[in-house]
Amino acid sequence: MTGILGTQAYLGADLNIIFQILTVALIIVAIVYKSRKKFQTHGKLMGIAIIFHIVSLIAIMGPVFFRDFDGFVTYTSYLEVQTMWIHVIPGITAMILGTAIVVLWALNPNKVAACIKRKRIMDITIILWLVALLFGITTYMLFYL
Repeated sequence: MTGILGTQAYLGADLNIIFQILTVALIIVAIVYKSRKKFQTHGKLMGIAIIFHIVSLIAIMGPVFFRDFDGFVTYTSYLEVQTMWIHVIPGITAMILGTAIVVLWALNPNKVAACIKRKRIMDITIILWLVALLFGITTYMLFYL
């Protein structure tokens, strides 16, 4: 049976890859708002992106990861498993950093100066998120194409 994207993926994997791409599109829109100095809108959109990511992790990625964990630590010489780990580590790190940044912003959303102090951490978080997305897509392709 083929997935909704024409691959051998199960429905959850197809929906998750679509969801992750849409989440990154949301992040890009949030970055555009930041560049226009619309910091409140930027913060809200990033908060929504973090919530989407957490829901996706809890509903789809986490259960699959823990279900197949034995294989992921046993077959580390497989390219699919290696790319999965390169997806997981920056992805979890980006989620933790992103959650912390959004929570700190939400505690005092009118204090732009505090956010500016965290700009480097935000930049690192976005880079980690993009690396996770790239390797997530690669992992999807290796497992399901």
